[in-house]
Amino acid sequence: MVVKSLGNGFFDAAHEGGKEAAKELGDVELIYTGPTAATAEAQIEVINSLISQKVNALVISANDKDALVPIAKRATQRGIKVISFDSGIAPAGRILQLNPSNSALIGTKLAEMAADASGGGGEVAVLSATAQATNQNIWIGELKKALAKPEFSKLKLIATVYGDDESDKSYREALGLLRSNPN
Repeated sequence: MVVKSLGNGFFDAAHEGGKEAAKELGDVELIYTGPTAATAEAQIEVINSLISQKVNALVISANDKDALVPIAKRATQRGIKVISFDSGIAPAGRILQLNPSNSALIGTKLAEMAADASGGGGEVAVLSATAQATNQNIWIGELKKALAKPEFSKLKLIATVYGDDESDKSYREALGLLRSNPN
């Protein structure tokens, strides 16, 4: 299991689920790993190492859907099964993509949460992980569709910024949004 970066609570939970599944399946050794920096380049290094170890399968949450295709194809050529979860690899580099939920539902829920938090209307902004996060970009697109519906007409999306899966940068981006958009 190759995650976007180590030390992320979401991926820690995925690791726990992976351990449970490996135990249930039996005869499965789960190697949980990922880079310390949430970049495609760092993830490629981790995947290269796993290919050298001749693992049987890779389950990857991609930092960049397109950048991982060549290394995923290399793994496939060596008989390694490649699937993605959470943030998908482009279809050319994987057998299948496992999504945690329905993207349209997530977009609608985001709009509902923004409406609830703002009292039904106002300016809202998105602070997302990375500009290359397949899943989150889909969810932002679905949020925009939801905001076009009459029940959310009093909400205005004013910005989308990225914290690059780094807590310090995310904090700075949030402060910047609040300072430049006091409403």
